[in-house]
Amino acid sequence: MSFAKKNKVVQKKNNKFLDINKKIKNQASYGLLYKALAILVSFISVPVLFNYLGKESYGIWVTIASILNWFIVFDFGLGLGLRNKLNESIAFKDFKVAKSLIISSYIFISLITIALFILFLGLNFLFDWNAVLNTTLLDNIEFQDIITVAFAGFCLSFVLQIIYNLFYALHDASKVELLKLSRQTIVFIPILFLTTSKSNFSNLIKVSYINSFLPIIVFVIFTIYFFKKHQYIFPKLSDFSLSNGLSILKLGGNFFIIKLSKLFLITLIPLLVTKFLGAKQTADFNIAYKYLSIVQMIFIIIVNPYWSAVTEKFSIGDFVWIKKSLKRTMFYSVIGLFLVIFLLLLSPYVLPLWIGEQLNLNLTLVWWVALFVGVFIITEPLLIFLNGMGEIKIQTYYSIVIIICLIPCNILFFRFCNLGFSSFIITPVVFRLVRSIHAAFQIRSLLSEK
Repeated sequence: MSFAKKNKVVQKKNNKFLDINKKIKNQASYGLLYKALAILVSFISVPVLFNYLGKESYGIWVTIASILNWFIVFDFGLGLGLRNKLNESIAFKDFKVAKSLIISSYIFISLITIALFILFLGLNFLFDWNAVLNTTLLDNIEFQDIITVAFAGFCLSFVLQIIYNLFYALHDASKVELLKLSRQTIVFIPILFLTTSKSNFSNLIKVSYINSFLPIIVFVIFTIYFFKKHQYIFPKLSDFSLSNGLSILKLGGNFFIIKLSKLFLITLIPLLVTKFLGAKQTADFNIAYKYLSIVQMIFIIIVNPYWSAVTEKFSIGDFVWIKKSLKRTMFYSVIGLFLVIFLLLLSPYVLPLWIGEQLNLNLTLVWWVALFVGVFIITEPLLIFLNGMGEIKIQTYYSIVIIICLIPCNILFFRFCNLGFSSFIITPVVFRLVRSIHAAFQIRSLLSEK
């Protein structure tokens, strides 16, 4: 190859390097803007909802929301499997396969949702929700009505949220943040105009309807926008392929287990706190987490676009870019950790101003929540890059251990070590650190081989 041709190849590669970095930078910038607005909406809505429902009802609503979040994993990893597969097909301009992947995912997730809803209808009336939520604020029939409304809305959103992974696969992560901002806003506005009644049931059922069904409007609008913009991958029913659906499900199966373990680490805390310490402590945890997770949310916006970019770069063998980008994201982690510490030091002054005098928050609890958030920020880049590379087999094994051991370990610390609230933070932090340390060695091995 002549010098001129070699120089042209190098220049072309450098242009691609700059192009993907520019795209990530743009997505992060817009994403941060949308997230900043979302944080503002959240900061205003939390005290509004807290004061509207009261501390115990608010804690109950947070717990119900956590229970619903558990059902998100029952897409069996289809969303994340679609994200990786679709990114690869578009990278190689195979739009026929892309269409097939999309419609197959929608059909599979719709069938799963119908099965989930039928199962829920059969089981809902067997649960003693007063025992599950550790409260006598409402009777069991009222809780069944509230949770039925919430679950029905959840099922509709469950199908439509595939749009998240379509945006991610096409390197348009900022639209996900805009969608989330729109969902928060469309829920917040009517809550502002609610008038507290003397009935706790009336207050909770209104919140349930608003949170469950209004976001569906936003999902529909963004789905229409996506396919109008990307008509070349707009699928028809005839594009459905059982083999493509199963290939997504096969890859997604590993992501399902990983996602389930991650959900356990995050959403199990309010459930266990409600069960063992009461709904009021759950309200305290949620407020502290909402406050400190501002840094976490901003950090995710910055590093999330790297997932699809890593998938693309790993598939074409650009390992120099992956190494440089990993160093960059780890630097962002260190900055994020210092910001968490900064917010922690301000918490005794900010939280009472934010929520009001009735908060009476235990500041030791805030320190433990800061540890939880800080560990997440430091470890997340390693897991995102490993997921982007598709090297998730060992992560899957770790996730199985977490799913099996997390609840027993939490209860052991609580009952026999008398560690109180910290029992529910120590276990997920240790599991997260162990998994991430191994991920670091795994990434190093993969990149050194190349």
